[in-house]
Amino acid sequence: AAVLYNKTGGNVQFLAQNTLDVLYAVGKGDITSLEQLEGKKVAISGKGTVPEYAMNYLLSQKGLTDKVNLDYLPDYAIVAQSLLAGDIDVAILPQPFVTQVTLKNPDMKILIDLNKEWKEASNGESVLSMGCLVINKEFAENNKEFVKEFLKSYEESVNYVNSNPAEAAKLVEKNEIINNATLVEKAIPYCSIVYKNAQDAKGEIKAFLKILFDSDNKSVGGKLPDESFYYED
Repeated sequence: AAVLYNKTGGNVQFLAQNTLDVLYAVGKGDITSLEQLEGKKVAISGKGTVPEYAMNYLLSQKGLTDKVNLDYLPDYAIVAQSLLAGDIDVAILPQPFVTQVTLKNPDMKILIDLNKEWKEASNGESVLSMGCLVINKEFAENNKEFVKEFLKSYEESVNYVNSNPAEAAKLVEKNEIINNATLVEKAIPYCSIVYKNAQDAKGEIKAFLKILFDSDNKSVGGKLPDESFYYED
């Protein structure tokens, strides 16, 4: 969102936060720390996106830059397949792929909670934010009432999904988002689906973006967004 904001000269705004910490290191064995990834082949997707920058930041904080063999694959489905096939030692995966892998092979498990690692590395000042809603600034300014109603409905939808995972999973399958309601139902409680409007999320997002910026300014489009980035009703 910050990259898009900078690329468009401020023509988009951060509307709401919708996904928090969903990244995990998954595999077999007794790995329980980032230090134990040294020399390992670790698959990840999303080059040039938050997962890459987050992983690089965490490794740098542990003095592991260039000591872990990060293998960038086109998408998380391929990362999951490579892990199940034994082509890699460890995979960096979000939900619901974590649940998918552990269901297919019970020997697979979460080795490291990268969200916990992020919180520790940032001294609890930031969360690993993995998703948000953005909106065209001009549209938002000209359609305040519509945006207000949309956000209200969106929040209700988030609450429904979290409170009714079985029913929500059926809807996900029905609408061909993921064609496996059983998998979705098991994954929903771990998907960190949230709703925070821009003003409520601003403090956490500012801290998050500052960490990314200090680590690699390309991660946020070269500069930190100003206050106009955050939509205000």
